[in-house]
Amino acid sequence: MFRLAQAQTPGTPDLVLLNLADLHSAYDRLPQLLTRIREVKARHPGVPHVLLFNGDLFELGNVVAVRSGGTLDWAFMRAVQREMPVIFNIGNHEADLMDQQDFVRQARALGLTVITNLYDRRTGLPYARTFTTITVGERQIPVLGLGVNALSTYPQAVRDTILPPDPVEFFQSAYTPLVTGSDFNVVLTHAGVVPDKAMLTGLKGTNLVVGGHDHLHLRHDVGGSVYLHNGFKGELLNVVNVQFGAQGTTLTSEDLPISESAVGDRLLTVLVNRQRELHLTAEDRAVIGQIDNTSTVQEAARWAVEQVKKATGADVVAINHTSFGRGFKQGDVTQVQFAEFLRFDNKLMRATVDAATLTGVMKLANQDRATRFEDLTGDFVYTNEVKPEVGRTYTLVTVDFLTLAQNQARFFGRDGLSFEQVGTLTSKGVLAAALRK
Repeated sequence: MFRLAQAQTPGTPDLVLLNLADLHSAYDRLPQLLTRIREVKARHPGVPHVLLFNGDLFELGNVVAVRSGGTLDWAFMRAVQREMPVIFNIGNHEADLMDQQDFVRQARALGLTVITNLYDRRTGLPYARTFTTITVGERQIPVLGLGVNALSTYPQAVRDTILPPDPVEFFQSAYTPLVTGSDFNVVLTHAGVVPDKAMLTGLKGTNLVVGGHDHLHLRHDVGGSVYLHNGFKGELLNVVNVQFGAQGTTLTSEDLPISESAVGDRLLTVLVNRQRELHLTAEDRAVIGQIDNTSTVQEAARWAVEQVKKATGADVVAINHTSFGRGFKQGDVTQVQFAEFLRFDNKLMRATVDAATLTGVMKLANQDRATRFEDLTGDFVYTNEVKPEVGRTYTLVTVDFLTLAQNQARFFGRDGLSFEQVGTLTSKGVLAAALRK
Protein backbone atom coordinates (compact mmCIF):
# COMPACT_ATOMS: atom_id res chain seq x y z
CA MET A 1 0.00 0.00 0.00
CA PHE A 2 1.24 3.46 -0.85
CA ARG A 3 0.35 6.51 1.22
CA LEU A 4 0.88 9.70 -0.77
CA ALA A 5 0.26 13.32 0.12
CA GLN A 6 -2.54 14.96 -1.85
CA ALA A 7 -1.70 18.02 -3.98
CA GLN A 8 -2.96 21.34 -2.59
CA THR A 9 -2.77 23.63 -5.66
CA PRO A 10 -6.13 24.17 -7.40
CA GLY A 11 -6.23 23.02 -11.02
CA THR A 12 -3.43 20.49 -10.66
CA PRO A 13 -4.10 16.75 -10.74
CA ASP A 14 -4.44 14.97 -7.43
CA LEU A 15 -2.62 11.92 -8.79
CA VAL A 16 -0.65 11.12 -11.95
CA LEU A 17 -0.59 7.51 -13.16
CA LEU A 18 2.06 6.58 -15.73
CA ASN A 19 1.35 3.41 -17.72
CA LEU A 20 3.68 0.97 -19.43
CA ALA A 21 3.23 -2.60 -20.63
CA ASP A 22 4.94 -5.08 -22.94
CA LEU A 23 8.41 -3.51 -22.87
CA HIS A 24 10.02 -6.82 -23.87
CA SER A 25 13.61 -5.69 -23.21
CA ALA A 26 13.30 -2.58 -25.38
CA TYR A 27 16.91 -1.52 -25.00
CA ASP A 28 16.75 1.00 -27.84
CA ARG A 29 14.17 3.00 -25.86
CA LEU A 30 14.83 2.44 -22.14
CA PRO A 31 17.08 5.52 -21.74
CA GLN A 32 14.56 7.70 -23.59
CA LEU A 33 11.68 6.32 -21.53
CA LEU A 34 13.49 7.10 -18.31
CA THR A 35 14.10 10.68 -19.42
CA ARG A 36 10.45 11.10 -20.42
CA ILE A 37 9.25 9.71 -17.09
CA ARG A 38 11.33 12.29 -15.27
CA GLU A 39 9.96 15.04 -17.52
CA VAL A 40 6.39 13.99 -16.69
CA LYS A 41 7.16 14.03 -12.98
CA ALA A 42 8.65 17.53 -13.26
CA ARG A 43 5.42 18.94 -14.72
CA HIS A 44 3.62 18.77 -11.38
CA PRO A 45 6.04 19.07 -8.45
CA GLY A 46 4.47 17.88 -5.24
CA VAL A 47 1.80 15.80 -6.98
CA PRO A 48 2.00 12.06 -6.27
CA HIS A 49 3.04 9.95 -9.26
CA VAL A 50 2.84 6.15 -9.61
CA LEU A 51 4.08 3.98 -12.49
CA LEU A 52 1.71 1.14 -13.35
CA PHE A 53 3.62 -1.59 -15.20
CA ASN A 54 1.25 -4.09 -16.77
CA GLY A 55 3.44 -7.08 -17.51
CA ASP A 56 6.14 -8.37 -19.87
CA LEU A 57 9.37 -6.70 -18.87
CA PHE A 58 11.63 -9.34 -20.46
CA GLU A 59 12.16 -10.80 -23.93
CA LEU A 60 13.54 -14.31 -24.39
CA GLY A 61 14.53 -13.51 -27.97
CA ASN A 62 16.85 -10.69 -26.85
CA VAL A 63 20.26 -12.32 -26.42
CA VAL A 64 21.61 -9.47 -24.30
CA ALA A 65 18.67 -9.87 -21.92
CA VAL A 66 19.17 -13.63 -21.71
CA ARG A 67 22.94 -13.58 -21.28
CA SER A 68 22.90 -10.75 -18.71
CA GLY A 69 19.92 -12.01 -16.71
CA GLY A 70 17.97 -8.86 -17.53
CA THR A 71 20.56 -6.45 -16.17
CA LEU A 72 19.26 -3.54 -18.24
CA ASP A 73 15.61 -4.25 -17.50
CA TRP A 74 16.29 -4.29 -13.77
CA ALA A 75 18.43 -1.14 -14.05
CA PHE A 76 15.54 0.66 -15.72
CA MET A 77 13.04 -0.44 -13.07
CA ARG A 78 15.45 0.52 -10.28
CA ALA A 79 15.85 4.02 -11.76
CA VAL A 80 12.08 4.47 -12.11
CA GLN A 81 11.49 3.27 -8.55
CA ARG A 82 13.80 6.05 -7.36
CA GLU A 83 11.47 8.55 -9.04
CA MET A 84 8.11 7.15 -7.92
CA PRO A 85 6.40 4.02 -6.58
CA VAL A 86 5.95 1.20 -9.08
CA ILE A 87 3.09 -1.31 -9.14
CA PHE A 88 3.95 -4.33 -11.30
CA ASN A 89 1.29 -6.75 -12.60
CA ILE A 90 2.84 -10.01 -13.80
CA GLY A 91 2.49 -10.86 -17.50
CA ASN A 92 3.42 -14.02 -19.40
CA HIS A 93 7.06 -13.09 -20.10
CA GLU A 94 8.37 -12.36 -16.61
CA ALA A 95 9.43 -16.03 -16.58
CA ASP A 96 11.42 -15.67 -19.83
CA LEU A 97 14.65 -15.29 -17.89
CA MET A 98 13.95 -16.86 -14.49
CA ASP A 99 11.46 -18.76 -12.41
CA GLN A 100 8.41 -16.70 -11.52
CA GLN A 101 9.21 -16.90 -7.80
CA ASP A 102 12.69 -15.56 -8.47
CA PHE A 103 11.21 -12.70 -10.46
CA VAL A 104 8.93 -11.71 -7.60
CA ARG A 105 11.81 -11.83 -5.11
CA GLN A 106 14.06 -9.67 -7.26
CA ALA A 107 11.29 -7.18 -8.02
CA ARG A 108 10.44 -6.79 -4.34
CA ALA A 109 14.11 -6.35 -3.52
CA LEU A 110 14.07 -3.26 -5.75
CA GLY A 111 11.04 -1.91 -3.91
CA LEU A 112 8.45 -2.76 -6.59
CA THR A 113 4.97 -3.74 -5.46
CA VAL A 114 4.07 -6.94 -7.33
CA ILE A 115 0.47 -8.03 -7.87
CA THR A 116 -0.96 -10.99 -9.76
CA ASN A 117 -3.78 -13.53 -9.78
CA LEU A 118 -1.43 -16.28 -11.01
CA TYR A 119 -0.85 -19.29 -8.77
CA ASP A 120 2.20 -21.51 -8.34
CA ARG A 121 1.21 -25.15 -8.93
CA ARG A 122 4.07 -26.31 -6.70
CA THR A 123 2.74 -24.55 -3.62
CA GLY A 124 -0.91 -23.92 -4.43
CA LEU A 125 -0.32 -20.30 -3.41
CA PRO A 126 -0.40 -17.10 -5.48
CA TYR A 127 2.95 -15.64 -6.48
CA ALA A 128 1.91 -12.34 -4.90
CA ARG A 129 -1.15 -10.52 -3.62
CA THR A 130 -3.88 -9.96 -6.18
CA PHE A 131 -4.29 -6.29 -5.29
CA THR A 132 -2.74 -3.31 -3.62
CA THR A 133 -3.96 0.13 -2.60
CA ILE A 134 -2.81 3.65 -3.44
CA THR A 135 -3.69 6.04 -0.63
CA VAL A 136 -3.89 9.72 -1.59
CA GLY A 137 -4.78 11.83 1.40
CA GLU A 138 -7.76 10.08 2.97
CA ARG A 139 -8.73 8.32 -0.28
CA GLN A 140 -7.88 4.68 -0.86
CA ILE A 141 -7.67 3.51 -4.49
CA PRO A 142 -7.79 -0.27 -5.05
CA VAL A 143 -5.55 -1.72 -7.78
CA LEU A 144 -6.37 -5.21 -9.07
CA GLY A 145 -3.94 -7.33 -11.13
CA LEU A 146 -4.97 -10.02 -13.63
CA GLY A 147 -2.89 -12.28 -15.88
CA VAL A 148 -3.46 -14.16 -19.12
CA ASN A 149 -4.64 -17.77 -18.77
CA ALA A 150 -3.39 -19.11 -22.14
CA LEU A 151 -0.55 -21.40 -21.00
CA SER A 152 0.81 -21.68 -24.55
CA THR A 153 1.87 -18.02 -24.34
CA TYR A 154 4.16 -18.66 -21.34
CA PRO A 155 7.75 -19.93 -21.73
CA GLN A 156 7.77 -23.68 -22.23
CA ALA A 157 10.08 -24.20 -19.25
CA VAL A 158 7.58 -22.85 -16.70
CA ARG A 159 4.19 -23.95 -18.03
CA ASP A 160 4.02 -26.87 -15.62
CA THR A 161 4.52 -24.58 -12.63
CA ILE A 162 1.99 -21.83 -13.41
CA LEU A 163 -1.72 -22.05 -12.66
CA PRO A 164 -3.53 -19.10 -14.26
CA PRO A 165 -7.23 -18.77 -13.43
CA ASP A 166 -9.79 -17.66 -15.99
CA PRO A 167 -9.40 -13.86 -15.88
CA VAL A 168 -13.09 -13.04 -16.39
CA GLU A 169 -14.26 -15.43 -13.70
CA PHE A 170 -11.59 -14.14 -11.34
CA PHE A 171 -12.55 -10.53 -12.06
CA GLN A 172 -16.22 -11.25 -11.42
CA SER A 173 -15.45 -12.78 -8.03
CA ALA A 174 -12.75 -10.34 -6.89
CA TYR A 175 -13.64 -6.93 -8.33
CA THR A 176 -16.90 -6.04 -6.57
CA PRO A 177 -15.73 -6.86 -3.02
CA LEU A 178 -12.49 -5.01 -3.68
CA VAL A 179 -14.04 -1.77 -4.95
CA THR A 180 -17.00 -1.54 -2.57
CA GLY A 181 -16.96 1.95 -1.08
CA SER A 182 -14.51 3.29 -3.68
CA ASP A 183 -15.51 5.65 -6.50
CA PHE A 184 -12.21 5.33 -8.39
CA ASN A 185 -10.52 2.02 -9.13
CA VAL A 186 -7.60 0.70 -11.17
CA VAL A 187 -7.49 -2.64 -12.98
CA LEU A 188 -4.27 -3.89 -14.57
CA THR A 189 -5.15 -6.74 -16.91
CA HIS A 190 -2.67 -8.67 -19.02
CA ALA A 191 -5.44 -11.02 -20.13
CA GLY A 192 -5.96 -9.55 -23.63
CA VAL A 193 -8.70 -7.62 -25.37
CA VAL A 194 -11.30 -10.38 -25.64
CA PRO A 195 -11.59 -11.18 -21.91
CA ASP A 196 -11.16 -7.49 -21.10
CA LYS A 197 -14.32 -6.66 -23.05
CA ALA A 198 -16.29 -8.99 -20.80
CA MET A 199 -14.86 -7.29 -17.72
CA LEU A 200 -15.70 -3.77 -18.90
CA THR A 201 -19.41 -4.51 -18.59
CA GLY A 202 -19.00 -5.08 -14.83
CA LEU A 203 -17.24 -1.85 -13.88
CA LYS A 204 -18.53 0.26 -11.01
CA GLY A 205 -17.78 3.94 -10.52
CA THR A 206 -14.86 5.49 -12.40
CA ASN A 207 -12.04 3.18 -13.44
CA LEU A 208 -8.72 3.20 -15.20
CA VAL A 209 -8.40 -0.20 -16.89
CA VAL A 210 -4.97 -0.79 -18.40
CA GLY A 211 -4.75 -3.65 -20.89
CA GLY A 212 -1.73 -5.45 -22.33
CA HIS A 213 -0.49 -8.67 -23.92
CA ASP A 214 -1.82 -7.94 -27.44
CA HIS A 215 0.74 -5.21 -28.31
CA LEU A 216 -1.97 -2.74 -29.27
CA HIS A 217 -2.35 1.02 -28.99
CA LEU A 218 -5.94 1.97 -28.23
CA ARG A 219 -8.27 3.89 -25.97
CA HIS A 220 -11.92 3.09 -25.35
CA ASP A 221 -14.17 5.06 -23.01
CA VAL A 222 -16.85 3.29 -20.97
CA GLY A 223 -18.95 5.92 -19.23
CA GLY A 224 -16.49 7.84 -17.08
CA SER A 225 -13.96 5.01 -17.19
CA VAL A 226 -10.99 4.70 -19.55
CA TYR A 227 -9.70 1.44 -21.07
CA LEU A 228 -6.35 1.69 -22.81
CA HIS A 229 -3.43 -0.23 -24.25
CA ASN A 230 -0.11 1.57 -24.48
CA GLY A 231 1.68 -0.19 -27.29
CA PHE A 232 4.74 -2.38 -27.42
CA LYS A 233 8.49 -2.11 -26.84
CA GLY A 234 8.22 1.31 -25.22
CA GLU A 235 6.83 3.04 -28.30
CA LEU A 236 4.84 5.35 -26.05
CA LEU A 237 4.30 6.31 -22.43
CA ASN A 238 0.71 6.82 -21.37
CA VAL A 239 -0.03 9.40 -18.67
CA VAL A 240 -3.37 9.72 -16.87
CA ASN A 241 -4.04 12.76 -14.71
CA VAL A 242 -6.56 12.01 -11.98
CA GLN A 243 -8.63 14.77 -10.36
CA PHE A 244 -11.02 14.14 -7.50
CA GLY A 245 -14.01 16.45 -7.15
CA ALA A 246 -17.46 16.79 -5.69
CA GLN A 247 -18.94 15.61 -8.99
CA GLY A 248 -16.70 12.54 -9.14
CA THR A 249 -13.31 11.59 -10.51
CA THR A 250 -12.06 12.98 -13.83
CA LEU A 251 -9.44 11.18 -15.92
CA THR A 252 -7.36 12.90 -18.60
CA SER A 253 -5.25 10.57 -20.73
CA GLU A 254 -2.23 11.50 -22.87
CA ASP A 255 0.06 9.35 -25.03
CA LEU A 256 3.69 10.47 -25.28
CA PRO A 257 5.63 8.92 -28.19
CA ILE A 258 9.12 7.64 -27.40
CA SER A 259 11.63 7.96 -30.24
CA GLU A 260 14.71 5.76 -30.44
CA SER A 261 16.60 8.73 -31.87
CA ALA A 262 15.84 11.04 -28.92
CA VAL A 263 18.48 11.76 -26.29
CA GLY A 264 17.99 9.49 -23.30
CA ASP A 265 19.36 9.16 -19.80
CA ARG A 266 23.14 9.28 -20.08
CA LEU A 267 24.03 6.64 -17.49
CA LEU A 268 21.48 4.15 -18.78
CA THR A 269 22.67 4.76 -22.36
CA VAL A 270 26.22 3.96 -21.27
CA LEU A 271 25.02 0.82 -19.53
CA VAL A 272 23.09 -0.32 -22.63
CA ASN A 273 26.18 0.10 -24.79
CA ARG A 274 28.36 -1.67 -22.25
CA GLN A 275 26.02 -4.65 -21.94
CA ARG A 276 25.93 -5.00 -25.72
CA GLU A 277 29.72 -4.94 -25.84
CA LEU A 278 29.87 -7.66 -23.20
CA HIS A 279 27.20 -9.98 -24.57
CA LEU A 280 26.91 -9.61 -28.35
CA THR A 281 29.21 -11.99 -30.21
CA ALA A 282 30.63 -11.66 -33.71
CA GLU A 283 27.91 -14.05 -34.85
CA ASP A 284 25.21 -11.79 -33.36
CA ARG A 285 26.68 -8.78 -35.14
CA ALA A 286 27.14 -10.58 -38.45
CA VAL A 287 25.25 -9.16 -41.44
CA ILE A 288 22.81 -11.76 -42.76
CA GLY A 289 21.27 -9.70 -45.55
CA GLN A 290 19.99 -6.35 -46.71
CA ILE A 291 16.65 -4.57 -46.84
CA ASP A 292 15.82 -1.93 -49.44
CA ASN A 293 13.62 0.37 -47.38
CA THR A 294 13.14 1.55 -43.83
CA SER A 295 9.85 0.13 -42.53
CA THR A 296 7.56 0.15 -39.54
CA VAL A 297 6.82 -3.13 -37.80
CA GLN A 298 3.50 -3.32 -39.67
CA GLU A 299 5.17 -2.77 -43.03
CA ALA A 300 7.86 -5.31 -42.19
CA ALA A 301 5.18 -7.85 -41.21
CA ARG A 302 3.49 -7.47 -44.58
CA TRP A 303 6.85 -7.86 -46.30
CA ALA A 304 7.24 -11.11 -44.35
CA VAL A 305 3.83 -12.34 -45.49
CA GLU A 306 4.75 -11.72 -49.13
CA GLN A 307 8.09 -13.51 -48.79
CA VAL A 308 6.47 -16.59 -47.25
CA LYS A 309 3.85 -16.52 -50.01
CA LYS A 310 6.59 -16.52 -52.66
CA ALA A 311 8.54 -19.31 -50.96
CA THR A 312 5.56 -21.63 -50.49
CA GLY A 313 3.31 -20.83 -53.45
CA ALA A 314 0.41 -20.21 -51.08
CA ASP A 315 -2.71 -18.30 -52.06
CA VAL A 316 -2.83 -16.64 -48.67
CA VAL A 317 -0.37 -16.44 -45.78
CA ALA A 318 -1.37 -15.66 -42.19
CA ILE A 319 1.18 -14.75 -39.49
CA ASN A 320 0.17 -13.41 -36.10
CA HIS A 321 0.88 -9.82 -35.23
CA THR A 322 2.74 -10.50 -31.97
CA SER A 323 5.35 -12.56 -33.86
CA PHE A 324 6.91 -9.28 -34.97
CA GLY A 325 9.04 -7.14 -32.68
CA ARG A 326 10.27 -4.26 -34.81
CA GLY A 327 10.63 -2.95 -38.35
CA PHE A 328 13.77 -2.53 -40.42
CA LYS A 329 16.18 0.28 -41.14
CA GLN A 330 17.35 0.47 -44.74
CA GLY A 331 20.62 -1.33 -45.42
CA ASP A 332 22.40 -4.18 -43.65
CA VAL A 333 20.45 -6.44 -41.30
CA THR A 334 22.44 -8.17 -38.57
CA GLN A 335 21.55 -11.43 -36.88
CA VAL A 336 20.54 -9.67 -33.66
CA GLN A 337 18.34 -7.19 -35.57
CA PHE A 338 16.68 -10.06 -37.41
CA ALA A 339 15.95 -11.81 -34.09
CA GLU A 340 14.30 -8.64 -32.79
CA PHE A 341 12.22 -8.34 -35.97
CA LEU A 342 10.93 -11.93 -35.90
CA ARG A 343 10.49 -12.98 -32.29
CA PHE A 344 9.76 -16.70 -32.84
CA ASP A 345 10.84 -19.40 -35.28
CA ASN A 346 7.86 -21.54 -36.28
CA LYS A 347 7.27 -24.42 -38.62
CA LEU A 348 5.25 -23.42 -41.68
CA MET A 349 1.99 -25.31 -42.02
CA ARG A 350 -0.42 -25.65 -44.95
CA ALA A 351 -4.16 -26.32 -45.28
CA THR A 352 -6.65 -26.27 -48.12
CA VAL A 353 -9.68 -24.12 -47.30
CA ASP A 354 -12.87 -23.20 -49.11
CA ALA A 355 -14.06 -19.68 -49.88
CA ALA A 356 -16.32 -19.49 -46.83
CA THR A 357 -13.46 -20.39 -44.49
CA LEU A 358 -11.13 -17.93 -46.16
CA THR A 359 -13.78 -15.22 -45.83
CA GLY A 360 -13.83 -15.90 -42.09
CA VAL A 361 -10.04 -15.62 -41.94
CA MET A 362 -10.05 -12.28 -43.76
CA LYS A 363 -12.70 -10.83 -41.45
CA LEU A 364 -10.34 -11.35 -38.50
CA ALA A 365 -7.14 -10.29 -40.28
CA ASN A 366 -5.19 -7.02 -40.52
CA GLN A 367 -6.70 -5.34 -37.47
CA ASP A 368 -3.97 -2.70 -37.46
CA ARG A 369 -6.13 -0.96 -40.04
CA ALA A 370 -9.31 0.89 -39.04
CA THR A 371 -11.10 -1.68 -36.88
CA ARG A 372 -14.01 -0.98 -34.56
CA PHE A 373 -13.37 -1.71 -30.89
CA GLU A 374 -16.26 -4.19 -30.98
CA ASP A 375 -14.45 -6.19 -33.68
CA LEU A 376 -10.99 -6.32 -32.08
CA THR A 377 -9.82 -9.79 -31.10
CA GLY A 378 -6.47 -8.83 -29.58
CA ASP A 379 -3.66 -10.63 -31.37
CA PHE A 380 -4.56 -11.02 -35.05
CA VAL A 381 -3.02 -12.20 -38.32
CA TYR A 382 -1.41 -10.20 -41.08
CA THR A 383 -2.36 -11.55 -44.50
CA ASN A 384 -1.90 -10.65 -48.14
CA GLU A 385 -4.92 -9.26 -49.97
CA VAL A 386 -7.27 -11.84 -51.45
CA LYS A 387 -10.95 -11.82 -52.39
CA PRO A 388 -12.49 -15.27 -51.90
CA GLU A 389 -14.55 -16.58 -54.81
CA VAL A 390 -17.38 -19.03 -54.21
CA GLY A 391 -16.54 -22.49 -55.53
CA ARG A 392 -12.76 -22.09 -55.29
CA THR A 393 -10.39 -23.64 -52.80
CA TYR A 394 -7.30 -21.91 -51.48
CA THR A 395 -3.96 -22.90 -50.01
CA LEU A 396 -3.49 -21.26 -46.61
CA VAL A 397 0.01 -21.21 -45.11
CA THR A 398 0.55 -20.17 -41.51
CA VAL A 399 2.81 -20.77 -38.51
CA ASP A 400 2.38 -23.85 -36.34
CA PHE A 401 1.40 -21.89 -33.22
CA LEU A 402 -1.81 -20.78 -34.92
CA THR A 403 -2.74 -24.33 -35.92
CA LEU A 404 -3.08 -25.45 -32.29
CA ALA A 405 -6.64 -26.50 -31.51
CA GLN A 406 -7.08 -23.71 -28.96
CA ASN A 407 -5.97 -21.04 -31.46
CA GLN A 408 -7.76 -21.89 -34.71
CA ALA A 409 -11.15 -20.32 -33.97
CA ARG A 410 -9.56 -17.16 -32.63
CA PHE A 411 -7.35 -16.53 -35.65
CA PHE A 412 -9.20 -18.28 -38.48
CA GLY A 413 -12.84 -17.96 -37.42
CA ARG A 414 -13.36 -21.72 -37.07
CA ASP A 415 -11.66 -24.80 -35.69
CA GLY A 416 -11.22 -28.30 -37.04
CA LEU A 417 -8.88 -27.29 -39.86
CA SER A 418 -6.35 -29.94 -40.92
CA PHE A 419 -2.78 -28.76 -41.51
CA GLU A 420 0.38 -30.42 -42.77
CA GLN A 421 3.95 -29.20 -42.52
CA VAL A 422 5.41 -27.45 -45.58
CA GLY A 423 8.50 -29.61 -45.92
CA THR A 424 11.17 -28.44 -43.52
CA LEU A 425 10.46 -24.73 -43.99
CA THR A 426 10.36 -22.42 -40.97
CA SER A 427 9.42 -18.77 -40.72
CA LYS A 428 12.92 -17.61 -39.79
CA GLY A 429 14.56 -19.79 -42.43
CA VAL A 430 12.38 -18.40 -45.22
CA LEU A 431 12.74 -14.76 -44.18
CA ALA A 432 16.49 -14.95 -43.57
CA ALA A 433 16.84 -16.40 -47.07
CA ALA A 434 14.74 -13.55 -48.46
CA LEU A 435 17.11 -11.01 -46.91
CA ARG A 436 20.10 -12.68 -48.55
CA LYS A 437 18.68 -12.38 -52.08
